[in-house]
Formats: sequence, C-alpha cells, structure tokens
Amino acid sequence: MSATVTPDKIEKKLSDIWDELKMTGQMRACLFNLVLFNPLSKRTEYIKKMSQKVLEKFPCRIILVNHDPDRKELETKVSVIPQDDTEGSVVCDFIEITTGTKDLEKSSFLLLPHLLPDLPIYILWADELDLNNPIYQRIKDQNIRTVFDSECTKDLCSFAKSILYIGCDVADLNWDRLESWRNLFVLNFQPKLYLNDLKKAENIKIEYNCCKTDFFSNTRIQALYFQLWLADRFNWEFVSGSKEKMTFKKEDGSSIDFCLRSSEIKDHKPATIISIQIESGEKTFEFVRSEDNFDQVIFKVTTKTTCDIPTNFFIEKSHEGQSLVKEIYYKGTSKHFISMLNKLIKLPKDCVC
Repeated sequence: MSATVTPDKIEKKLSDIWDELKMTGQMRACLFNLVLFNPLSKRTEYIKKMSQKVLEKFPCRIILVNHDPDRKELETKVSVIPQDDTEGSVVCDFIEITTGTKDLEKSSFLLLPHLLPDLPIYILWADELDLNNPIYQRIKDQNIRTVFDSECTKDLCSFAKSILYIGCDVADLNWDRLESWRNLFVLNFQPKLYLNDLKKAENIKIEYNCCKTDFFSNTRIQALYFQLWLADRFNWEFVSGSKEKMTFKKEDGSSIDFCLRSSEIKDHKPATIISIQIESGEKTFEFVRSEDNFDQVIFKVTTKTTCDIPTNFFIEKSHEGQSLVKEIYYKGTSKHFISMLNKLIKLPKDCVC
C-alpha cells in the first residue's frame, strides 16, 4: 500500500515503513537505481508491471516519474514492494512522483537526493524522447544505460536521430523483442545452408500483428526494424517505396522488394511478427507461427516440385517486462541496432511514419 507524503518526508516515511517490517523477516536489498519516466496514461500500469518483473530478477530502488502535462500540484508517494509472494521475500523501495510540465524542473532536483549513492543508475524512458527534458538532463551523466521504448514515439525518424546523438549506452525494447527472429535467421541462413539463397532473394514479405491495445499502438515498428536490419546486413540500399512496400538495390545491381503486411490477431501480442516469406529463384522460404502454439515457428523450404520436411522452432515467450530485464543485464550498445538506425534515418519520412 502506497502512502502519499510531502517531498521532504519521502525518506522518513520509508524509514518508518522499514521499522514496521523489522520483525517480519523481510530483507531490504538494492543492486541499483531504476528511474522510470512515463506519461501518465493507461500505459502507466503496464510500466509498473514491467518494473515488478525487474524486481523479480534484480532487487533495486525504483523511482517512477509520471508526467501529467496539465497537473497543477506535485504529488509524491512511497511504498515497498516484495520480490515475490514468499515469506521472508526481499523487499525494495518504490518512490512515485507525479508532476505537471511546470514542475518538471523542480522534480528533477527532487529526484537526485533519492538516488542511492555508489549504486548504478538505469533509466527506462517510456515517452517521446526529448533530450532537453529536465529529468533526463539531470541524470544523463550519472546513468549507466538508458533504455527507450520506441512504441511511445510518434516520429520514429526523430527518435532514431536522437538515439544516435546520445553518448551513453542505449537500447530499445522493440529491438530486443525481435531477438528471437534475428536468431532464427542467423541459425537457418548460414554459409553452408541457405545464405546464398537469401542473398539472391527477389521478394521478402513480413506479416505482423496490427491489433492495437491501450499499451501498444505503433504496431509496425518491429516489422520495419527487422526489414532494415536484414537490408543493412547485406548492404542493400533503399531505392523507392512506401510504408507497405520498399525496393532496395543490391551490390550486384539487382533489386529486392520488401512488403509489410498487417493482420489483426486479437488473442496475441500486438506488433509481433507472424510470418516471413522469402522468394529466391525457384525456392520459397517461409517462417510462420503455428496456429496451435503462437510461440512455435515452422520453417518450410519449397520449390515447384519439392518440399523439404518442415522444421519446428520454439521462440522465447514474451512476458511483460522481460525485454527490460534483458536490457539491464546486457552491457554496451548493439552495433547492429545502431547500424540499423543509421539506415532508418536515410528513409523518406513517409516510408517510416
């Protein structure tokens, strides 16, 4: 249960809570500071669930800053959150700050005293990326890693340019959500398997789930990221296109068409890739999710006269907060991610947004 307190009473209230918990056998622990910046909306509960998933793996002090542009008064709450439901569970501090635009500068100063010293600072920025935001400016030089969620942006080109400008280690949750699909391609298109066929492909069709929810509305980003990652790996250069179809030029002068197709599947996570079909000469390669198990991908290789025995792969289940947990664990910035963004910013804006 959270308690509303005045900003100057945050640490005192936390101490009072811990005094009450001394006889319960619960242990206080913290490995790092996790700062979450989020526009106050229906998605706020989703952000809180993500933070709970982080706590299950890594005990930390969480400071959630909710931005409500029209809010007139600053509000602060404190509570403690257990890692799990077991008796004697590790318990962690949770500080929630809700602020209007006029108090963002004040909130940035309020944040600093509650960052535990000598512990790393990680940031999840779940809002439009504004490098001049007082909250970001105040802690950008102290944080170890900034994790962004491109789902929150309305201008992906500007988002990509801002990411490339940042000096610290960065990550994007939508990039991490594609990891299983990237691994599938690396596994199946090896030099001794079908790599040359992939290089000679004429058409690639990517189908994704366009079903929107309160938490996900930019459902095309993951499919676009995957398309650009693949084009970047083979040095294919953009020639022309639209949101639905893009043509790239290969190093040998031939061309390849990418088609992004949307399908609405309400029972499964929005924005996820459903299938990928590749046409290369007489061969057709297809990755498609099983109708019986959405986490199972069937890989088929066919020609007009033959059909290889399909291969089944199980991709990692996507749980709320899992991508954030991974990005906190990882070190550095993905070179493939940065290279892909450099390709993205060269696209015409009407192909991206």
